[in-house]
Order: sequence, then C-alpha cells, then structure tokens
Amino acid sequence: MNFLTKYPVLKNRMYLRKLLTETVFTTMALENQLVSRSKIEQIVDLALQEGKSPTEINSELIRILKGS
Repeated sequence: MNFLTKYPVLKNRMYLRKLLTETVFTTMALENQLVSRSKIEQIVDLALQEGKSPTEINSELIRILKGS
C-alpha cells in the first residue's frame, strides 16, 4: 500500500503546510530554540515547492535564514 493511499489527507497542501509548520515550531520550542513562526512557514513553503533545483532551494533557504 502506497503512503499517500493510506493517508490521502497528506495530498492536501494546506493541511500538510499547517501540520509541518506546527510540528516544527512546537518541536523547536520544546528544545528552547526560538524561531519565528513566519520563518518556519517560509521554510515549509520552500520545502513544498516543486520543480526547483537543489541549488535554487539552497540559495532561497540561506536568504530566509539570514532574514533578508
């Protein structure tokens, strides 16, 4: 059985975005690593984008983390 067949709700991008953002934000808070929710949302959005090369993703991730 395919993972997405077993959990079809994960095909919903908005649900997946919310789930990943909340999971990362909560986990980091539990580890006393304060990162703004908006930065986490930007990173999750970047991770969910399709059709970008690893180089493009890497440069955008660096831009997000530097805050520019």
